[in-house]
Amino acid sequence: MTTAAPTRRPKADTEGIGRPSSRELSVPSGVRCEDLLPVTTVSTVAADDGVALRVEEIGDASAPMTVVFVHGFCLHMGSWYFQRRDLPDCTDARLVFYDQRSHGRSGRSSTGHCTIDQLGRDLAAVLRTVAPTGPVVLVGHSMGGMTIMALARQDPELFATRVAGVALISTAAAGLVPAVLRLGAHHPGCSVLRRLGATTPWLLEHASSPAVAVLAPLIRALSYGEHPTTGAVTGFFQQMIAATPPRTVLNFLPTLSTHDELAALSALRQCPVVVCCGAVDRLTPPRHTTVIGKALPAARLLIAPRAGHLLPLEQPELVTAALADLIEEAGTRLVRSRPLRSVPAFPITTPSRRTHDFAEPPAASPAYRLGTPDRHRHAAGRRRRRLDARDDRGTHRNREECRDHRGHPRLG
Repeated sequence: MTTAAPTRRPKADTEGIGRPSSRELSVPSGVRCEDLLPVTTVSTVAADDGVALRVEEIGDASAPMTVVFVHGFCLHMGSWYFQRRDLPDCTDARLVFYDQRSHGRSGRSSTGHCTIDQLGRDLAAVLRTVAPTGPVVLVGHSMGGMTIMALARQDPELFATRVAGVALISTAAAGLVPAVLRLGAHHPGCSVLRRLGATTPWLLEHASSPAVAVLAPLIRALSYGEHPTTGAVTGFFQQMIAATPPRTVLNFLPTLSTHDELAALSALRQCPVVVCCGAVDRLTPPRHTTVIGKALPAARLLIAPRAGHLLPLEQPELVTAALADLIEEAGTRLVRSRPLRSVPAFPITTPSRRTHDFAEPPAASPAYRLGTPDRHRHAAGRRRRRLDARDDRGTHRNREECRDHRGHPRLG
């Protein structure tokens, strides 16, 4: 594991959430935008099949809570740019970002392991390595939300014990039926291209630029809504699409078209959940959010007007504010549910013969054994203590008149 020195933020990035400049994204040519943001730790996590997953962290490892961000299809951790920039000003939690397999700077996966099920196991590997203990909040966008659902099916106990909150953004639990996905998953031409990528990957990679030139307008039309988006954000998104190998696109289309994790949502009922969606999202329309809301009645549903599928980039203020509220709520619930220190209800003192002002037998005496004739002394002692308490208020006779000649309390 290697550690990188923190990088100072550009001046334009220090504006508050909700101001007009909070959506500004100025990236010099040839520089990845996320490289302009501070990073505390950079590391690599090995998945169960050996694929290397790139991980970047912001914040102290001893923070009381860890928030893990899982990006979507054809994107990378840079899609969380605005949340990565602004959330450190809203919370003390540690923020963890990673590139999914075959995306960004992570290793390339074989065709057989490009599945939602494998992505769930990858997330489990990241948690085991980067956040093995303590509460975590999981945030997933699009395919990242499906990854969280897969993990919930694989390890529901994790959500009962450690997951303190979940955010599902522009995602679906099942029934992902955009025509482009169905066509891509089952079209004979795509099957040929997948086999071509498995046998001669260099040829498919060489065709990347023409493929992106053809697909970019279609992808943009499906991803963006009616909300105005700056040219810098649009260009950044197109760069992420262009950086995704065509083989990755082809390999993940079948698992997206057959995705069904409705049954896994029951594991999420034990923690706070927020579900966000754009009102004009064409890839995961609001009806998918409604389905998730019916399975999770306590979840908070947010529909962003005029927004499309890329909600973290289109409506960063809404997403960041929702995540800040979720993290705060998760922390509050943890404090309320934390068990009290194990202390006795009453203080324990060592028995002493001088505890009272009248003679009592020692602890070893048969008087302290239940069932012996001397048990009557217990009742006498209790009665005497009650009388002493009332004597102080002057409601009973003088304590000397309540004793017999041996100093024991009178029962009559």
